[in-house]
Amino acid sequence: RLGADFLVQLTNDGWFGRTAQPKQDMALAVFRAIENGATLVRGTNTGISGFIDPWGRVSGVVQAHGNETVFVRGFSVESISTAAHNTFYKSHGDIWVLACVMVSVIIFGFCSGRRSPGSRDVSRRPEEAIDSGEKKAKKREH
Repeated sequence: RLGADFLVQLTNDGWFGRTAQPKQDMALAVFRAIENGATLVRGTNTGISGFIDPWGRVSGVVQAHGNETVFVRGFSVESISTAAHNTFYKSHGDIWVLACVMVSVIIFGFCSGRRSPGSRDVSRRPEEAIDSGEKKAKKREH
């Protein structure tokens, strides 16, 4: 929002071992680059290190022989673009999230205030409900 030319993400993916988490972290980094419209340089100790351009294209991933990207030693050098572009997120921040929360609250309030046909009135005590049921039965008999 304040006009960064590029982003740097340093992370410790060592906690996750050889699970899917390092790949998920890299996928989330792609979204950070896209939503900010800026190149993201990602460096990890054991996860996936590489470069992501403002449109989400990944390049320069550090790999071992056999395309292994986790628990790999190495480095990658690449020229990056510092020409960030404006995005909805940079211009408006979390306004979309706030709008979704407000709509959800309105829908929840509307739905929780309605009772479906045939639903019981649970606000009465059980004996009142029994008395009411007996009165209705007597009215039907007459």
